[in-house]
Amino acid sequence: QNHPKKMKALLLLALIGVAFCACPKYACGTLEDEKKCSKREVQDTETTYTFQACPNDEVCAIDFQADSLCKKAGYIAPGSKYPGETCNDNADCKTNKCEDVCIGKNEEEECSSDVMCNADLYCLGGKCTKQALEGEACELKMNGKKCASYLACNEGICVAAGSIENGEKADVPFACKSFYATKIGEEKQCVEGPKLKNKGAINESIPCPENGICEYELTVGDETKSLTTTCQCGMTEEGEGFCPLGMGDLADDIETYFSYLSEKKPSCPLGIPNRGLCQIADADKDYWKAYIARENMTHGYDYQNNPDCVKEMINSEYFDALNQTEPSTTTAKDFGVFHSASSFLSLVAILLAIVMQNSSSFQQ
Repeated sequence: QNHPKKMKALLLLALIGVAFCACPKYACGTLEDEKKCSKREVQDTETTYTFQACPNDEVCAIDFQADSLCKKAGYIAPGSKYPGETCNDNADCKTNKCEDVCIGKNEEEECSSDVMCNADLYCLGGKCTKQALEGEACELKMNGKKCASYLACNEGICVAAGSIENGEKADVPFACKSFYATKIGEEKQCVEGPKLKNKGAINESIPCPENGICEYELTVGDETKSLTTTCQCGMTEEGEGFCPLGMGDLADDIETYFSYLSEKKPSCPLGIPNRGLCQIADADKDYWKAYIARENMTHGYDYQNNPDCVKEMINSEYFDALNQTEPSTTTAKDFGVFHSASSFLSLVAILLAIVMQNSSSFQQ
């Protein structure tokens, strides 16, 4: 199954480490074929997507690799739903079992991956196993003991995500209050994350410079180091690219996200990309605040300067959440778009962190 933002991910990953290329353009318009809701046109190096709304009883199954077609309302991309998420039939689920929600394997049942197991379980040694709770032992290796989705594995113990203060040892950024860690001397420590240069008074991503290279500053103690990464494509009419905010610019969002995980302790399958944000059926205002925060942390630039059709057909869940309304029943999430989006953007965020952290070792 090829999902919209997964395809966008492939395009962006091709840009890593090379000169910045033209970004796709997103336009609202009218198409000759009423069965279509988007048209993809490629001319030389420029790609343009034109969107039109489907009839009221249909939704758009968006495909960035080809023209998109209108589908019957309630359409869900095959195999896009995780255990615990709402579904219509077996084919919707990664586990191929639907009973109003996708059903995964129970404890001690055989599995081949984490996403085959129900919430609060993961796959260990071919069996669905209880996720480790706070204070219990864990391992940072492929087939090791794993913490619950709202916890981080730090020094072999499950700790609350975002609980480690700056200056303290951290094995993974997810443990840090700042959501950022870098090597200082012989060990990795939590530090305030890098900040985007030249962003001005408005705390948002900025348009790409001509060379397509984004510049950041990371300060640890008395030392400040310059870091760089590649621009990321937005979803705009003009085909704009943006320099994403650094983790140091996103303190409020990070606090909102970690506060939600700490207070709600959501039980989620470990395979779900947007970690700790899985209980859509029980979503309340706090959930949507955490959702907005996480989206801003991983790919806020995807929501800047969107034309109306993109807001309504691709990014509707985010803008509904901003308006503090319940997301419509026919948002992009129903098509499996947002799981691929989170997966893709988590990957971009990981790459960004790798680029930054690999070039940011401080010696004491």
